[in-house]
Amino acid sequence: MTENLDEQGYNGWRNKATWLVLLHADEDRDRQRLEDLAARFVRQKNDIRKATYALAEYLKDEYTRKGYYISPGVTFWNALISSALSDIDWDNIASHLVEDCGEEPEEDEDE
Repeated sequence: MTENLDEQGYNGWRNKATWLVLLHADEDRDRQRLEDLAARFVRQKNDIRKATYALAEYLKDEYTRKGYYISPGVTFWNALISSALSDIDWDNIASHLVEDCGEEPEEDEDE
């Protein structure tokens, strides 16, 4: 059972919940949209750290607020999904996407 675990968690990610987000983004062909979004945040913030933070907050909100839930109300399944969503390391995902998007902050001409 632990053969997929390494020093970083699960398959190089912090944990399995984090890994699953990008696994399914790749399978759903959503990865390009996420990388485009990361590039947009880098251009808007013109700072990698700020772009990563903003993207992490955006992704967390998108995945949790939109309610990837099975049924309305408090149910076992919703509690389980909510628990899994809270385990996701959004910063880890955002950092990876910002790194992969290929966008760099513009340099100040004064420097």
